[in-house]
Amino acid sequence: MDKKDLEILTLMQSNARLTAETIGHDIGLSPAAVQKRIKKLRDTGVVENEIAVLSPSKLGRDMTVIVQVSLER
Repeated sequence: MDKKDLEILTLMQSNARLTAETIGHDIGLSPAAVQKRIKKLRDTGVVENEIAVLSPSKLGRDMTVIVQVSLER
């Protein structure tokens, strides 16, 4: 993993829907080179998954609960 891979990962973390063209423009690589690097990052397990972050308030789940459990044997 080199500096360009880390730059790709940084951009992907902020927006996983960025195109290879956009990423390439931002870091100075061709879209094909970006696609190849992203495939390698996925294949080697560096990128495990791309997920959607949901808004709890938009889903009607405005409650935050913090729980601490202590167990003694």
